[in-house]
Amino acid sequence: MNNAFFLAFQYLRATKLRFVILVVCTAIALSLPINTFVAVNLLSDKLTERGEQTPILIGKKGNEFALTMNALYFRGTVKETVSMDVYQDMSDIYEGMVLPLYIAHSASQTPIVGSNIDYFETRNLQLNNGRYYIGLGEVVVGAQAAAEFNLDLGDSVRSDLQNLYNIAGSYPMSLKVVGVLEPSGTSDDAVMFTDLKTVWALDGLLHGHDNVTAETALNGESTDENLEATAAIFMFSELTDSNREEFHLHGSESEMPISSVALFPYNQLEKDKLLGRMALSEDLQAVQPIEVVDDILSIVLKLQQGLYVYYGMLLISTIFFYILVVHLSLQLRQGELILIRRIGGSKQTIRNLILAEIVLVTLASILMTIVFSWVFMLLINVGLSQLSG
Repeated sequence: MNNAFFLAFQYLRATKLRFVILVVCTAIALSLPINTFVAVNLLSDKLTERGEQTPILIGKKGNEFALTMNALYFRGTVKETVSMDVYQDMSDIYEGMVLPLYIAHSASQTPIVGSNIDYFETRNLQLNNGRYYIGLGEVVVGAQAAAEFNLDLGDSVRSDLQNLYNIAGSYPMSLKVVGVLEPSGTSDDAVMFTDLKTVWALDGLLHGHDNVTAETALNGESTDENLEATAAIFMFSELTDSNREEFHLHGSESEMPISSVALFPYNQLEKDKLLGRMALSEDLQAVQPIEVVDDILSIVLKLQQGLYVYYGMLLISTIFFYILVVHLSLQLRQGELILIRRIGGSKQTIRNLILAEIVLVTLASILMTIVFSWVFMLLINVGLSQLSG
């Protein structure tokens, strides 16, 4: 067999194109089901872990999927918000951790997450440098977002304009980076965090006004009486140290909007009591993110089963393709095989030679499959990190 492997190796060297085609086609057929299995399991673990870490979400009745994606993965927005009094009521009733969440704005397409300082402790997020936000207009940046935009302490980021034609709303606001988080491997790495008052300021619900003078009034040049102005026109377009104290809410804080409320009950009994209470609500819903994630994964698993059938057919077709190539190769090599017989080679020698070629091609295909899978693992990890962000 040693001689057979030597001759087979030399033959494959002489027919490089045929050898490469066989190896690549076989490796693709082998790696597709393996990579699909790995990708589905990694995605399942990632989604399930995040879902399990957030027992309950409270929001307006409607799309559970949209509520979960907004609160856990900071994707999309919820159509209807709830008011701060829902958060205050939950904080008064339940002893577990209660977090208000407002995710509706972005800076350079990076989500801005409004919550309180307890969010960092609940998600086990640690500062790499700087401090947590304590004032209006301050943000703490996730590790991935900081690296992507090269942000450091003291830098400023400008929020994205939400509605060009809403003159009563807010203008883009310059936000100051006061902290950068350590990498956590979660969605929190790719966002910016700030307090609720800052996101309300981005909504235009909390703002300050310039002083109305004869030069800035609508009727300043035509009357000596009361000056006319509109709040929308004279709102501060920048948040600075000099005007920070002049920002104020128009309305009660309990009426201000938030996207959802995340609850972390201490025990199963408290969780069951909360779910039972919310089941009686006419306009609010209690969503268990892990159940939403499981529903998504059930769809993915059904697709995976269909793909496995397809991959099985692909593997069978690859095997027949391989057999066909070997058969055609033997037909083309009749002169070579006759020469081997004439110089004393037996039929067993020829069988050993063909078997050695098949073994070498198979081993090379397995090695190529490992390479393909390794590259795929790198790509899927990058993709999952972007999904988390």
